Amino acid sequence: MALITDRDLLLMEPTLCRDAAVAATVLASGDATLSAGVLSIDGVNPAARGVLPGHLAVVGEQVVEIVSVSQTDMTVSLIRSEAAGPLLTPASAPLTTARVLSFDHHTAMAHRLILSQLGIDGLDPADLLHESNITSTQNLRLVEVCTALEFIWCTVAGAAGQGSAAAERSAFYSRRVERLAPVAVAEYVTGESTIRVRLSTGARQLVRG
Repeated sequence: MALITDRDLLLMEPTLCRDAAVAATVLASGDATLSAGVLSIDGVNPAARGVLPGHLAVVGEQVVEIVSVSQTDMTVSLIRSEAAGPLLTPASAPLTTARVLSFDHHTAMAHRLILSQLGIDGLDPADLLHESNITSTQNLRLVEVCTALEFIWCTVAGAAGQGSAAAERSAFYSRRVERLAPVAVAEYVTGESTIRVRLSTGARQLVRG
């Protein structure tokens, strides 16, 4: 499971849903009602459409994060600095349109790449170096955000062409990942031992202590 959700991407790129919409998957869309932080789309069962907390919705002109999902509606919030922070109720919109977007494909690719660079195959939960055993993710979440954004803008650049602003954004995030990787650490605890796995581009380092 990725360390991040789509909402984390907007902390770096607030206009992502507008500027990189071509890279997103539309999970649901239609006429909608937003009232007291609850969003419903006519005729849509969000849970059946695969909508999850952390996905994003474009409601009219505003972008909100999805906090919880039922078969009939979604609780939403303005984008918060922390996923566990208090809800920020968006302005109500009794007659509007909404689209629920997902960048899951890109965040999943970023997560798999980072796991491989940590030397984790993610296949055997009994293996100590399995992602379920990670207890600390120092800087890894930021690396995963930047890697996902690199992939998203690369997708957009595929349509916009080389030399486009999207291609420049993808290259920008690639450079950020290179700078962040040497200080990104995953920490595992087993018994009385702590194992720290340092992320670098294509290699890992184990430090026991």
